[in-house]
Order: sequence, then structure tokens, then C-alpha cells
Amino acid sequence: MFPPRSVSSDDELLAGSQTTRTSAYDGTFEKSLVYVLIAAIAVTLGLQFLFVFRTDMNWDEFYYLSQVYEYKAGNLSRSFQTFHVHLFGWLTSLDALEPTQILLGRLVTYLLHCFNLYFIFAISRKYTHTIPALAAVACYCAFSFVMDHSASFRSDPFATFTLMAALYIAICFQWRMAWFLLAGVLIGVAGLITIKSIFLALMIGAVMLVESIRSDQRGRSLIAIAVAVAGALATFGALYLWHKSLLAPGTSVNGGAMLKQSFQKTILDSEFFPRSFSFLRAVLENIVIVMAVAFGLALALRNTFAGPAGERKKWLALVLFASPLLTLLFYRNAFPYYYAFMLAPVAVLASVSVSFVLSSAFDRDRFGRIITILLVFFSVQVAQNVWRNWDRTPATQIATIETIHKMFDEPVGYLDRNSMIASFPKHGFFMSSWGFENYHAKGVPVMGDIIRNEQPKFLIANTTALDLEGKRSAFDSSSNSSLLPQDIEALKSNYVHHWGNIYVAGKQLLFPGGEPVIKLDLLIEGTYTLEANGPVTIDGVLLRPGNQIFLNRGEHIVRSTDQTNEAVLRWGKHLYMPDYPAPTTPIFFGF
Repeated sequence: MFPPRSVSSDDELLAGSQTTRTSAYDGTFEKSLVYVLIAAIAVTLGLQFLFVFRTDMNWDEFYYLSQVYEYKAGNLSRSFQTFHVHLFGWLTSLDALEPTQILLGRLVTYLLHCFNLYFIFAISRKYTHTIPALAAVACYCAFSFVMDHSASFRSDPFATFTLMAALYIAICFQWRMAWFLLAGVLIGVAGLITIKSIFLALMIGAVMLVESIRSDQRGRSLIAIAVAVAGALATFGALYLWHKSLLAPGTSVNGGAMLKQSFQKTILDSEFFPRSFSFLRAVLENIVIVMAVAFGLALALRNTFAGPAGERKKWLALVLFASPLLTLLFYRNAFPYYYAFMLAPVAVLASVSVSFVLSSAFDRDRFGRIITILLVFFSVQVAQNVWRNWDRTPATQIATIETIHKMFDEPVGYLDRNSMIASFPKHGFFMSSWGFENYHAKGVPVMGDIIRNEQPKFLIANTTALDLEGKRSAFDSSSNSSLLPQDIEALKSNYVHHWGNIYVAGKQLLFPGGEPVIKLDLLIEGTYTLEANGPVTIDGVLLRPGNQIFLNRGEHIVRSTDQTNEAVLRWGKHLYMPDYPAPTTPIFFGF
């Protein structure tokens, strides 16, 4: 084996089906490999840390923050997948805007990501050795989707941490009752964070059972597993009831109904291999890592069925580490961010393939060339990912949010895709691909009623569906992300462009030739400022350009003068507008 050392049944080197081969290389070569791998991990982590600050924020991250504000305001209605509101209430008390709050949340998830790397290392080392374990960490850390999303401010990093910690306990602290109780608690918390935790939880349970069968402490191991299961169920049930009791009275959404709807939508109604394009992109961007994992899985499968009889259960446990890959075949929401969650246990298989290569009878020069070639591919992959993300800055997001906070001293209602101004009350549905599918399935216009009843004062065109002029850049992952014609007309007739991606409540007044009088149907009441090249009268009140008037909802008569052929009524009293051009980069870049 490489390098030579004594092993136990719980700490074995996996190299094909062989367990006794010695290395042809000396300690200097081994140390060099360790340093190279640590350097690769450090560089990748450094780049991830850079992109915590530099990369644009995804719509999910704003939505995740908005739920914290909803809870603080007593308006949160979802009891499932909102447990994080208890962990991040402190963000709302900071004197900082939404981008800074999300950045602080990202720093927390980045720290958890570092812990996840340790868990991968420790689990891999339990089956292989230091060098293959470091290689597994490097593979996971440098995977493009992991680099992009492992430190994002959404539920996945928190669930990954709790579940990988539970898996680490199951492998490295076998049959210690207190530790297995902690593992169960962690699994229960993961279920509250996101429903998709069930995918890894089932894998962890299966690994526990296989390890129990392997163990010479069969009775103790089964009791430890029972303790973990009981801890998971008790934690989930108790914390769920506690969390639900803190929601606004009479507004809590039925948890069972939500679970049924989520299962129906994300699994039963999903087509086969629903995110195959994301998978193809993952393979093309990470070909070396994919090959390492695939070869490790092939070795594990071969030895599960054809290896020495006494070792087959050990290999079966490793095969189970790949089981999360099966979810790609049916899980609707297997978007790129899902890979950072799903691949954490799968990465252990890379250590198997590296261990096999290290234990094979290569001469030193040939092995050195292979390592060099792999490092070149590895470096090119990381550099390509950095290059792809370099221009994905949050400049447009920050400029938009800062402008809105300068426009409005106090929170006002608004429309957008994803609750981008988390500290303001957002109206309308969450315009994700799922949200649009539900919207089109109903086929009922909603914007007119929302405008009339909720009085949203501005609109952010952070999705093409809300880009009323078709001039701004906004990314949409949904192929059907458009509003019904009635809703588009309702928005166009009640909002005017302000700056960048921002529209405000207002009316564009056009006076056709020979028709100096028009009827104005106003849905959003408030003080309006007149913008025109001459005076007009509204309900008999003479207004000159720059004058303000308070208008109630309903019909108003507007009369122009000879020199006025068009005008704009803009909500507010000379709302702030930056004196510099708006950024031209997209407000969202997608996944």
C-alpha cells in the first residue's frame, strides 16, 4: 500500500482489492504530494473567500434573508424550511443594507464549508490514508458548482454541514451513544432547514446499518443506531412544534399539505433526469474530478460483488456514498447549487481512486508525469471557473438597493421577483421557475388586484417578466417566465421608469392632437409630482412642472394647455434619482 503502515478493520487502505502492497516511493515524495494537495486546497479556498465578497448574490439569497425579516415582522407563514430565521435574526438589527447582511451570512456559510472539508478528509482517511483523503477534499473544493455555491446564503450549506457532521460521527465515532445521539440531533435539525435533507439522511442511515453488520459489536451498534433515529425524530418534532408556535397566529401554512405539495412538485411531477443540462455542464467543467469519482465508484462496485468475501460489506458502504447521485434522475430542483449539497459525501469516492493509483506499480518517472498532467488539468479547471465568474459582480444589485433606500426613508410595499429589498414588504408571488409554473397553471391575472389592494409604490425589474420596457438585463432560468397579458398591461399603466431597474408608481399622460382632456384611472393613491413641458390641471387644480398634488384612488380629469402634449405623474415628492448612469451589467447572472 502507499504509504506503508499498519491498518485496522476500521482504518484500511483501499487500493483495488489489494491491502498489502508497499510503496516504491520514499517519504520525501509522499511529503511533496501532501504539500501540493494542501496548496491546491488553500488556493481554492482563498478564491472562494474572494468570491464571497465579489460575486453577485443569487435571487434565492435575497429571498432567504427576506424570511428573517418576515419573521421579525410577525408575518412569516411557512413553518417548513424556515428554521434559519432563529439563527439570523441578528442580521436585521445591524445598521447595514441587504447586500452587507447577505455578505455576513455568506461568511458564516463559508466557515461551515471549511468544516465540511474537514469532515470529508476525516471520513476519507478512515477508509484510505492522508494523501487520498486530501485529494478527495481538493476534488470537492475545486468542483465548479461547489466553488460557486458552497458559501451562498441559502439552506443548502447549513444542511450540508449538519448532515456531514452526522456522517462524520457515524464513521469516526462508531457506537458511542452520546455521539450518535448528537448525530441524530444534527439530522433532525437538517430536516427543519430543508426537506431535501432526507436524501442524505437515508444514505447516512444505510451506511450506519452496513457498518453495524461489519462490526463485531452488533448489539451495541444497533442500539446506537436506534438512539440516532430517536434523536433525529425527537429533535425534528420538538423543534418543529416550537418553531410553528412562534409564527403569527392564524397564518401558519399546514405543514403536511406543504410537504405533500413539495413532494408532488419536486419528485412525482418531475420528468426523468430533469436537470440533465446542469449535469452535462458539471461534467464538462469538471472532467478530471468526475473521472476520479467515477473510477472510485467503479472500484467500489467491483469489489462489492467480486472482492474478497470479508471485505464486501466495507465496499458496499463506500458504494452507498454515491447514492445521492441517483437523485439527479428525479429531483426537479437539482440546479447547480444542489451539487454543493449532494456531492459532499460522494467526494469520498475520489479518495478510493487516488489510493488505487498510488498503490499501483508505476515507476517514479511515469507516476510523476501522470500527477503533473492531472495538476495541469486541475489548474486549468479552477482558472476557467475564476475567469467565468470574474465579471459577475454585485454592482447593479448594490446600486439598485442603495438607490431605493435613498428614495424611501421608510419601508413601503413593492413588486419584484424575489424580495430583493428584504426590509420592505414585498407583494406578489415568488417569481421562481416553480412560482411561474403555479401562476400559469392557475391562469388568473393577479397584478391588478395586488396594485389596487396592496398599493406597492415601486417595482424592481429583476426578472424579464417585470422589465416593462424590455431594455434592462435580468436573467431568468425559467422557460416560461412571463406574465399574463392582463398583468403586463396593469403594470405598464401604473408604473413609470425611474432609474436603472427601478420603476415607481406613476402615470404616463399622453394628449392626442385636438384632445386636451383625458380621464385618469388611478389605482395607487398618494402625492404625485408633475413632470411636463407645461402646466396641466387635475380636477380643476392648476399644476406647473415640479408641483405636487395628492390624488386618491379613482378617476381624475386631466386637462392640458396648448403647449403640453405629454406629461408624467410620478409618485412621491421629487424622489431621489442618482445623477450618474445606472450600471449596465445584469442584476442577476443565474446559477
